[in-house]
Amino acid sequence: MGRRGRPPYPDVLTPREWEVHALLREGLSNEEIAERLGISLAGAKYHVSEILSKLGVASREEAAAIEPERRRWWLAALAPAGLLGKKASFAVAGLAAIAVAAGIGVLLWGLLRTEGGEGSTSVVPPNVAAPVEPIVLGEGLPGGVDWSPSGSSVAYIVGAQLFRADAPAFDPQLLLTADGEYGTAIRDPRWSPDGARIAFVGSHEFVYPNGEQGALDTIWVVGADGTGLIDLLPGDRAYLSTGIAGKTMQDWLDDKTIAFAQHCGAPCEAPLTLNVESGDLANAATLNADPGNLDPSEDVFGTGYYYSQDQRWLAADGFMDIAVYDRVNHVRANIESPPGTQWLGRVLAWSPDSSAFLYQQDNGADQPPPPTLYTYDIASGASYLVVASPGWAGAWSPDGSLIAFLTEATPEASCGDAPVCIAVVYAASGEDRYRVAGPGGDALEDPPAESGLQFLPDDRLICYDRGGSVWLAGEGARTRLYEGDTIRSLSPSSGGDYAVVEEIGRLLLLPIPPP
Repeated sequence: MGRRGRPPYPDVLTPREWEVHALLREGLSNEEIAERLGISLAGAKYHVSEILSKLGVASREEAAAIEPERRRWWLAALAPAGLLGKKASFAVAGLAAIAVAAGIGVLLWGLLRTEGGEGSTSVVPPNVAAPVEPIVLGEGLPGGVDWSPSGSSVAYIVGAQLFRADAPAFDPQLLLTADGEYGTAIRDPRWSPDGARIAFVGSHEFVYPNGEQGALDTIWVVGADGTGLIDLLPGDRAYLSTGIAGKTMQDWLDDKTIAFAQHCGAPCEAPLTLNVESGDLANAATLNADPGNLDPSEDVFGTGYYYSQDQRWLAADGFMDIAVYDRVNHVRANIESPPGTQWLGRVLAWSPDSSAFLYQQDNGADQPPPPTLYTYDIASGASYLVVASPGWAGAWSPDGSLIAFLTEATPEASCGDAPVCIAVVYAASGEDRYRVAGPGGDALEDPPAESGLQFLPDDRLICYDRGGSVWLAGEGARTRLYEGDTIRSLSPSSGGDYAVVEEIGRLLLLPIPPP
């Protein structure tokens, strides 16, 4: 059996704990943290307890007051938390230890061999130095990133401001700043298919039925040049039928239709569409063929929704099952959980031709059985095993011929000394094409699905480990593209020339070198 369990992490907190810490800084309760991250309440409480202990503070308020930039991983490597404030001699000794460890690491990489042949794994050392210099797009709390359809412009929100940056210089252009009119926080920018408009989630003031004054999430749209700002759900139209403020942007379905989800309680999301010209709302997945029925009580069937490339099909995450909805014939099929089990379903990616989607079956806890990956075939209505447990993440190549995923290394299917491999298989047969070391090796943190694994147009793969490295991977090679701080998301452009990286507190643009 391959090595199991969580590899050691060099930071004072694990990446998951840093993510919980960021939510503590937003003032979220344990219940809200659990809902935001899709974990159990007990799991949220455990992470908060660990954070308080590791940071040496007595309350969540004290923990929230600590800025992430002040607790870099090298501080934890120099000495235990109780020694961080000691004399400089401790720091000198720690730096010497790091230098020795770095030398040993380079030596170990030099011992790796590259072997060829059918079914073998080719592994090469990653670049030690970052081969590209990042461009800082902005600093502050990030609120989302989206590339224009042409791939030459990126829209992003940072510090409650919407920016646009265009190739080749990518100089930030401020389009708008959040104010009382559309909320103090904005998020989830999305370009229209024609590149003329950008939609995002904001809010407006609202008096609830009980008389309380508050804010209500709404959908805003603005021209790509920052003009023509419009609230698409003014006044009480944004209230809908759920009485809950939250909305989640999905994407534009065409140049005048936006898809979004309306929160309707945990764990409830109602899939809706909005016409930006007429303002008409419609239920995106109604079974009674009445798109005007906005009451989610009958038609909610998931906690997250994913439209196929041709937009006919809507796959949904769910508790106990995964569902797929035919938007033409208004019928739904459920992929039930195996008998005697209780698992969570997570949709990972649609195939380019909309004939199938990749999903992860997970029991929702850090206990056996670990996650497994399947494809669901639309025509047959059957699921096919991609990899026996464990398997995480997942991506389809642009031409649909390959599927990539993360899996645990075993003696029979290894990738050098790395505990986790990037495996690439033929989509039609499921046979292996190649394996390379997974993102970050021993620095990989649970859950590995948070690696941002994606294909580029040239069939190379890009991914990250939340320890701070971005990797390029291909047949027989893995290269470190960037090394920095804790990474939370990765967004490559459609042309594969650039990628936006979200670190804690800033957004970076990385040029991607050609093959």
